[in-house]
Amino acid sequence: CIDGTHACVDGRECLNGDPYSCGSCPLGYTESGDYECIDINECSGSNDCTDGRDCINTDGGYTCGDCPEGYTENGAYYCTDTDECAVGSHNCSIYRTCVNEVGGFYCGECSDGYDNLGFNDCINIDECLLNISLCNNGRECVDTNGSYVCGVCPEGTVVWGSYSCSDFDECLLDETNDCHPSRDCINTGGSYVCDTCGTGYATLGDTDCVDIDECLFEELYNCSDMRACENTVGSFICQDCPIGYLNDGMYDCIDQNECIDDVPECHPP
Repeated sequence: CIDGTHACVDGRECLNGDPYSCGSCPLGYTESGDYECIDINECSGSNDCTDGRDCINTDGGYTCGDCPEGYTENGAYYCTDTDECAVGSHNCSIYRTCVNEVGGFYCGECSDGYDNLGFNDCINIDECLLNISLCNNGRECVDTNGSYVCGVCPEGTVVWGSYSCSDFDECLLDETNDCHPSRDCINTGGSYVCDTCGTGYATLGDTDCVDIDECLFEELYNCSDMRACENTVGSFICQDCPIGYLNDGMYDCIDQNECIDDVPECHPP
């Protein structure tokens, strides 16, 4: 053994004696005859590779291959499940919830307003095109990403909640209708109309009135012949009776008895 003339190889120690012998093979090898060693193929028998890791034989030992998809190496022999949802390695749409499972993940249902598209994506639902929106009473449906909104209300109505319109009563305020003061405003669904003009006025268009000069038409005034007719806005008046007469109501005249009334022009007897 000392002079090196022995035949021990492959890491087998020379043991001096008569005759000499060769010691045990190193770990990972087994004896082949009196002097040599051969590699043990651990992969053909018992080994510590688990969780789907392939055994790979090496000279004097072995290694374990990569973990299957969905798993992460845990030491030399083991694997642990990879939570793709936690580490962000999934490909679920932002509108679908990632759900981890052993060895993989799946994407949940799409959020409201979207339909599932394939394994992981979503597509917007056009509620307006499908006529499933809640917009009503003239409010136009406007599609948005994942939802919809209802547009402005038609003229003559006001917004009522998120989806509907309510009639606006233009007759409540003078500034919201154009009816002449002598024409009553009548509210209608989404608009208004003006009633006929009052006495003393003639209708002019849909909203206005024009004063009637009753003094131009004998049949429209009833002033006594002694009382001149005077037109006023929307009506007329009868002027005062001439000297020697007294007004009798709004229209007539009566003779004034100057003797009874002690008219100062008469000299006392």
